[in-house]
Amino acid sequence: MLNERQKEIVKYLSEEKRDKVENLAERFKVSIETIRRDLIILEKESYIRRIHGGAVYGNLRGQELVYEERSERNFSEKRGIARLAADYISDGDTIAMNNGTSTLELAKMLREKRNITVITNCTDIANVMVENDTCQVYLTGGLLRKNGHSLSGTNAGSFASGFRVDKTVLSIGGISVDQGVTEYHVEESALLRKFIDISSKKIVLCDYSKFGEVALNHICPVNVLDAVFTDWRAPMKEVLGLRAKGVKVYMAEQR
Repeated sequence: MLNERQKEIVKYLSEEKRDKVENLAERFKVSIETIRRDLIILEKESYIRRIHGGAVYGNLRGQELVYEERSERNFSEKRGIARLAADYISDGDTIAMNNGTSTLELAKMLREKRNITVITNCTDIANVMVENDTCQVYLTGGLLRKNGHSLSGTNAGSFASGFRVDKTVLSIGGISVDQGVTEYHVEESALLRKFIDISSKKIVLCDYSKFGEVALNHICPVNVLDAVFTDWRAPMKEVLGLRAKGVKVYMAEQR
């Protein structure tokens, strides 16, 4: 069980990717010896990897931050991404959207749209969209996962396979030009692949921190995607790499 400081160290390194022991000690106002003990614990728990003189974020393949922590992380970037992506959704569209903090922000931006049909595995998205009397909302079946408020499993995939949608909009664990789109949760990943299969247009929403990340489960290569919506902090090397693969990349502006 991590203490509050250790959780903050993980959150900080997940955003900054790496830092020196001395800088961490100064940032968290503890001794270098205390930081080193924290890093030993975090490495044993597979959150980070210690290197000479510091630490790098190592929570890439098997673990994801809890939903409440993800919802607070990079919120202004996610809000900007959702605002930009909302313009890509038209009245009358049929959309598949998976569970995620970015897709939830998009759902909030779609309240003024009309006659949208949504298929989702996210109870939070369903609750937002159903407030619009002109929209139809279909929840997949499956096991309700507490960490994420989402449904997954074979029932969810079977339900989704009966639909054909205009656009699939995915919130993801990581994206890399070489490794493609990846996600953490095994059963939920199967549903994401199904959402890709049933859609005419494939769209990813991801803030800058998802670039270069490689989670455990492969969803699709990047050249399958039609568009990626990201923020002003996205690394240009990755953005240009996606565009070279034929993917349209839209970058939200800072407000």
